[in-house]
Amino acid sequence: MIIKKIAAGLLVIFSLGCSTAPKESSGINGGEIVIDKSTLEVDDWEALRDVKIHYAQALISEEISDTSRMREEYEHALSLLEDIQLTTETTDAFEKEFQATANKVSKDYTLSLRMLRVKYGDASDISLMEKLELFDSMNDSTGLAIKVLQDYADDLGMDIPLEVNGNVMRIIRFFQTEASESFELWLKRKGTYQEMFEAILESDDLPKELVYLAMVESGFSPRAYSWAHAAGPWQFIYGTGRMYGLRRDWWVDERRDPEKSTRAAAKYLKDLYAEFGDWYLVMAAYNSGSQRVKRAMKRAGTDNYWELSTLPRETRNYVPSFIAATIIGENSTAFGFNVTPDPPLSYDEVKIAGSINLSVLSKAAGVNINELIRLNPELRRKSTPPTSKGYNLLLPYGTAELFNKNFAELPEEERTGTIKHRVRRGEALSAIATKYGVSLNQIVRLNSIRNRNSIKAGSTLLIPTNSKILASNKSKRIESPSDIPPNSYALKYKVKKGDTLGHIAEYFNTTALKVRKWNRLRYGKPIYAGEVIKVYIPRGLKISQPKFSVADPGLFLMRYKVRKGESLSSLESKFGVKKDEIKLWNSLKKNDIIVGEILVIWTMKVVEIGEIEEGYTMKVHTVRRGDTIWDIARKNGVTITDMLSWNPWADNQPIKPGDRLKIFQK
Repeated sequence: MIIKKIAAGLLVIFSLGCSTAPKESSGINGGEIVIDKSTLEVDDWEALRDVKIHYAQALISEEISDTSRMREEYEHALSLLEDIQLTTETTDAFEKEFQATANKVSKDYTLSLRMLRVKYGDASDISLMEKLELFDSMNDSTGLAIKVLQDYADDLGMDIPLEVNGNVMRIIRFFQTEASESFELWLKRKGTYQEMFEAILESDDLPKELVYLAMVESGFSPRAYSWAHAAGPWQFIYGTGRMYGLRRDWWVDERRDPEKSTRAAAKYLKDLYAEFGDWYLVMAAYNSGSQRVKRAMKRAGTDNYWELSTLPRETRNYVPSFIAATIIGENSTAFGFNVTPDPPLSYDEVKIAGSINLSVLSKAAGVNINELIRLNPELRRKSTPPTSKGYNLLLPYGTAELFNKNFAELPEEERTGTIKHRVRRGEALSAIATKYGVSLNQIVRLNSIRNRNSIKAGSTLLIPTNSKILASNKSKRIESPSDIPPNSYALKYKVKKGDTLGHIAEYFNTTALKVRKWNRLRYGKPIYAGEVIKVYIPRGLKISQPKFSVADPGLFLMRYKVRKGESLSSLESKFGVKKDEIKLWNSLKKNDIIVGEILVIWTMKVVEIGEIEEGYTMKVHTVRRGDTIWDIARKNGVTITDMLSWNPWADNQPIKPGDRLKIFQK
């Protein structure tokens, strides 16, 4: 098998070297040399030939069981493929050859890793979705297990519905067995990026569980790169990344930057939701494109994701993979994973003007160069880009002061490094100097060029790099207490049985993310009855700790429409709460309230005396996604008129998931 693969690999190399690369053509027109645009691809054809040489060497290494060399050669091939940029001027012949080569290299690498039982998550080039064909050979799962898991998924209280079926069960089993080592690695990486990703998603009003899309796409790896030319934790292809503001050039690829790519992904997901209005369709479109999903919907005559049988197999497995990853990721120990997540990302930030090699910068910071590579995955040349505006370089947390001191003491010649540039046909020295932000004279002196108007295509030039510190920014440490509101104080809340961070955050009008940060709570870490946690309250408000659990089903969140003559003081006695609590729940700065205003009030006293007849009992219905007033009334055997009389606020604004409605029954 491998002998045949080697022969095929060598055959395409020799055919490429003999006949595939375009021939040079030139002519004289008015004294100027005219060069066919196709000759500008010569370097790319040469790069593609190098890809195939590394590919063939990888196959040979596999045959002689040199697995380390095999992986190294495959990684070289994929790195070269990444550097090749397809543009509007790319010829059809080159694009066809490129795609065929990328396909073959990536898929053979996948098979080789599989045969060796290497952790999937360790391969920077392989994304999860390219292995999902394994699921098709696994047995389906139905019956009681699905029902039990569905109940568990419902209890997670996610904004995106987690529908459990045979496909989801099959993928969960895959994660627990064949891909367990990979999944453990992804769970570890999740600790590094989850809080950052969730904060960005929540700032765009998106469900925080979309963070698991990054797990499905890349295993939270900024270095992930697929055969389809998608890169980074969110696997953006070049065109979509550019559309959402991600820069990719010779120096940087912002698709690999965790923060920038997540902000772009949030905008993209928001646009897709505006287009489809259904999260399953949004995810399918994210994976395979909007038009493909629309065509599948048209053919099937439905917008039900599960019935779109004409979608590609990897897209049909995509949503089940997200659901499976979310279910396991929210409580991994329950599914047999005992993983300690990596600590959240923490770093110092300095601004560097000009280009300088990371080896110099790492010495100044007193750290290994691999640390800078890890913190700055968007840098493609192990060097900061040449920009006068400066580049924000990330350093390990706590090293900025040492870096500033050491860097300032470096002699000028030590700050200057060199990089190599291969001259393309038609390139002028002035254009090269502009590209790297250096003077033409610097290049001439460094390379001992006698005739600056005559440089040979294909020759290699040394380009000087220079840098200085523009400014030092503050450290960023995500796991430290942050986002503490100004003019606030810490209320110590004693956790009661049944409480969750979500309940506590909702009651004190904040978010679970902030509560975790204030208390240095790792994501997923449970809280226990009797534990004391800090919640920050605006200074000036006197808030007492509730005597009841904030998760008590008798505690009712109502939206009350202020009537004429009412004040905060009158509402105190009406609902058995304090006016400072009402101000906290509604972010009120003054004591004034306006007639007709809707106020949020947490109370155990949900009805006034005499409001209902004797013999009636009250139940609270928590609104779920897809609920309507009519559906809730019908299921509980009451009328819509009754529902609105008991919950008058719902007559003025739509209900949404999480709202609680009063229902009275005999």
